[in-house]
Amino acid sequence: MRVVSAAQSAGSAIGDIFNPLFVAIAGLLTFFYSIVPSYGGAIILLTIAVMVILAPLTFKATRSMVAMQRLAPEMKKLQAKYKDDRQRLNEELMALYRENNVSPFGTCLPLILQIPGLFVLYNVIRGLSNIAIVTVGHHTHQVLAPKYISHTSQLYHNIISAKGQLMWLGMDLSKSATKVGGFGARLPFYLLIVVAIGLSYLQMHQMNKRNPQASSANPQMMRMQKILPIFFGLIYINLPAAIALYFAVSSAFRLAQQELQFRFDPVVVGHMAQGPLSARSRELKGRGAAGGTQARRGLWAALSRGTAAASDPGGGGAGDGVPGNGRASPPVAPGNGAGSRAKQAGQGNGRSQRHKPHPRSQAKRRKRPR
Repeated sequence: MRVVSAAQSAGSAIGDIFNPLFVAIAGLLTFFYSIVPSYGGAIILLTIAVMVILAPLTFKATRSMVAMQRLAPEMKKLQAKYKDDRQRLNEELMALYRENNVSPFGTCLPLILQIPGLFVLYNVIRGLSNIAIVTVGHHTHQVLAPKYISHTSQLYHNIISAKGQLMWLGMDLSKSATKVGGFGARLPFYLLIVVAIGLSYLQMHQMNKRNPQASSANPQMMRMQKILPIFFGLIYINLPAAIALYFAVSSAFRLAQQELQFRFDPVVVGHMAQGPLSARSRELKGRGAAGGTQARRGLWAALSRGTAAASDPGGGGAGDGVPGNGRASPPVAPGNGAGSRAKQAGQGNGRSQRHKPHPRSQAKRRKRPR
């Protein structure tokens, strides 16, 4: 007897490389199915688990998207100014990103990381409904042989009992809308795809309504946001319904996460309050940085002069001060005579005339016997 998988092909070498990852995701799916014995429920819980793992990256991506919206008006001006100089435009854009601590690639990172997840989930779903070709002598038979999961699990036995169908809300999650016949059978698939597309539009609308001026300043991004969900919808039609369910749940998760950030994330709230970045605000920011630099230089020069004066052993400076007293004596006014000079000498010795002893007290001290 010989058993050959129907899905086995020239690309099986790639499947062997990612086989440990397929087994890990299938193990999570088996665990969630043991908690919620529903194919759709297990996929929903698996999607939430993946989104929780990616939450720190999507958290930063939301911040980057809000920051990029603020920069959109200034980016549009730079594109118009350097439309004939591509290299200078790239340099100015990178300088703008550095000034505002924004990474243009941060917004794409969560989507890029979901592409391997899409690949893994697609192969796991195919493996759960795997059909093996069994050869006995000169006869061949097709036998259901789910892959990547334990043969003792509840998920395995239920898939065998259902003959490989992953039924949920009237549709087989292992099949695509193009693999079922009749409009009535395809209707649940189409509804799921419409929900996935609608949640994608709602997620973009949630981002744009917070800052409509910045959004309208970048018409290319607005057109891309209108086209991308439809493009993904065309892909969903030819993929198993489990993939559309995965992206619908991930979009709903992102909606909730963005709403929480718009309300409680101080960085996002600060960007939304400041509004779009203009050339005037950028100029004022540059002036403020230059003014702060000049103020620091002046303070450092004053401290340096004070330190030099304190370390001077003469201390008197350019006057008639007494050496070593650390102060310069005031100049003598002309015509004051000896009284003024005596007063100046008293000040030079660090004493005031108001503290001079009374003549009677001096006489008593002279008459006191020794």
